[in-house]
Amino acid sequence: MGPLVQAVAEVAGTLDMFARVPQVLWRLGDDRVIVVRVGGSRPRLTADLTGATAVAWLALDRPRPLSGLIAQLATAGSDDARERTVDAVTELLAAGLIKRQVPVAI
Repeated sequence: MGPLVQAVAEVAGTLDMFARVPQVLWRLGDDRVIVVRVGGSRPRLTADLTGATAVAWLALDRPRPLSGLIAQLATAGSDDARERTVDAVTELLAAGLIKRQVPVAI
């Protein structure tokens, strides 16, 4: 298990949320989601999301905790929803398409 995968897995059960970054355009295809990252400091990126990664992207229509994403994948019929969600979130984070939001104590 790589360090990013381990870091994502450790977020389960916390109040940390994941959200799409605002600098993206995306379209839903027949069996995939095409995402283009535009603007910002990172270079332009086009991603072709399929499977669990596409389901996770679609579930992030609003910020969600990892547990919420796991529930979405389980609803979509994934037997190993936790592992597939962690992998999907790790892929999306590594590509710079989503970000982790840590709650701020008041």
